[in-house]
Amino acid sequence: MLVEITDTFGGETNYCWVHRYEIESDWDNNRKLLRDIRKIADINKGVKLDLVVDSGQLKRWDFRGSAICLMVSW
Repeated sequence: MLVEITDTFGGETNYCWVHRYEIESDWDNNRKLLRDIRKIADINKGVKLDLVVDSGQLKRWDFRGSAICLMVSW
């Protein structure tokens, strides 16, 4: 799976900067998926994420209180 963390502008992905990671995790288990992403991307557990898109091949979480999003595709 490909993980991208990037900035947003007006709620849309902006790609002014981006961090990309490749991971192997369980697509159907959001809790395990986020735990694996937090570990590889060094995201603190105190950072709150809101799931805004959950389609067949893309999941997107927005960082609460900031203009950053996290997207996972496979």
